[in-house]
Amino acid sequence: MKTEKKSKKLTPQDYLKEAYTHYQNLAPNFTASGNNGYWILGCILDSIIDFLNLAAAEEIVSYEDGRKFLNSAASTYIASKKQGEWYDDWGWWGNSTAKVFSPKYSALFGNDKILHENFKLICTQTFNFMKTGTPPYHAMDHNGYTGTMQAYNYAKEMATKCLGQGWEKIVNGAEPLWNIGCWQSPMTPTTYNPLQLTLGPFQDSVVNGLFYIFTQRTLNQKGLGTQQDVEDMTTFYRNWMNQPLKTDQQLFNVLDPVSGLFRERVSIYKNGNSVNGYNANLAWTGDQGLMLIALTHLFYKQSGPQQQATLNFIIFTINGVYNYALGDIDKEHTDVIMPWCNIGYAKSQQPGPPPGCDFGDYFSGTGIFMRGLLEASSIPAVKQLIGRPEIQQKLNNTLSALLDGTKYIDFIFMNSVVPTGNHLWFDDFNKMSTLTVASQLLK
Repeated sequence: MKTEKKSKKLTPQDYLKEAYTHYQNLAPNFTASGNNGYWILGCILDSIIDFLNLAAAEEIVSYEDGRKFLNSAASTYIASKKQGEWYDDWGWWGNSTAKVFSPKYSALFGNDKILHENFKLICTQTFNFMKTGTPPYHAMDHNGYTGTMQAYNYAKEMATKCLGQGWEKIVNGAEPLWNIGCWQSPMTPTTYNPLQLTLGPFQDSVVNGLFYIFTQRTLNQKGLGTQQDVEDMTTFYRNWMNQPLKTDQQLFNVLDPVSGLFRERVSIYKNGNSVNGYNANLAWTGDQGLMLIALTHLFYKQSGPQQQATLNFIIFTINGVYNYALGDIDKEHTDVIMPWCNIGYAKSQQPGPPPGCDFGDYFSGTGIFMRGLLEASSIPAVKQLIGRPEIQQKLNNTLSALLDGTKYIDFIFMNSVVPTGNHLWFDDFNKMSTLTVASQLLK
C-alpha cells in the first residue's frame, strides 16, 4: 500500500486491513517468557488495544479473537512474573492495562471475567511500583526504588544515614528546582548518578507524561489514581511551563504563535546548574503523543477558561509536530513526521541525535505520537484541525514513507547502527499505529 499512488479512495477498512498484517507480526512477541523487551511490549500493547477496538468494530478481526490475544498477553505476563526496571518501564504496561476501566473499550473487553481480573492485576502491580518502588515478585534488584516521585527524598534520607558515601553530592548537586513530579529511576552515588549519566535519574518528560496519564486513567479506582496525584502532576507541569523560568528553560518550547513542543526533560537544578543531557532544541515525538493523551483526559475533566487553555496546548503541540518535527527523506517523501527532532536542523538532516544517543528506544516516537493524535481527535476542535489540507498531506506523507520498503527506517538510522532485536518491533509498531490513525483521520 503506497497511499500517494492509490487509484481509488481508501476506506477505514482498507487501512485497518493493512494494519492487521503488522499486528500479526507483533502479536507473537507477547507470548515469550521473561522480561525481554518489557517496556517495548507495554508500549506496543497500548496501540494494539486501539487497533483491535477499531478493527473488531469493522469486522476485520472478531471480538473473540481480540480477547483471545489480550488474555494470552496478560496470562503470559503473570505466569512469567514479568517486571520492569526503571519507573517508566512499568508505566507503559500500566497505561495499557488501565484501558480496561474505560467504557470506550467495553465491547473489546466484553464480559470476560478472567481478562478483566488479569488486566486489573497488572495495572495495580505497575501502579504500586510507580508509587512505592515495591516490585510484586522481588525477582530483580530494585534497591533504591521508593517511588517515582520520591527519588530526591530518598537521596536526602540516605545522605543522613550513610555519610561519606557520595549521597551528599547528589543532594547538593541534583536538588530539584521543585520537589514534585516523577524521576525515571532512583538517584544513587553509583548505578544511578545524575551528575554522571545522561539517561535514568532525571525528571524527564516520558515518565512524567506516563504517570500523568496513569493517574487519570485510574482515577478513583480502588488503590490507584487519586485526585491529589492528578493535582500534583498538574502542578509539576504548571511550574515548569511558566515564568520565572527563562524561555529556553521551560518544559514547553513555544516555537511560533501557534506551535510548540514539550522538551525531553527539565532544564536546571535548584543551584542553577543544567541537568545532564538537557538540550533546549531536542524534542521526542513520543513525548508529544503522551502529552496529547494526558491533556485530552484533563480536557474532559475541565470547563470554561481552564478547558480552553488545555485545548490550546493540545493544538499547539499538534502544530508543533506538523510544523517542526519533519524530515525530507528524498524527493518522493518530504515533510515526513520524525520520531524525534532537533529544532534548527535542516529537514534533510533530521531527526539528528536522540536523547542519550539511544536510537533504538526513541524510534518508537512516531507510533506513540499517532496514538496521542488518535486520542486527542475525540475533541471536535482537534478533529477539525487534523482535517486541514496541510496536516492531511503530512499525515499521508508519513504513511507513504513508512510503507515504502525500508526508506523510513534507513533515513532515521543513516548515521548510526540500524536497530536489531526487539527494537525492530518498532518498525511494525510505527506502521500499525499510523495506519490505525489513518483509518479514522485520513480523508
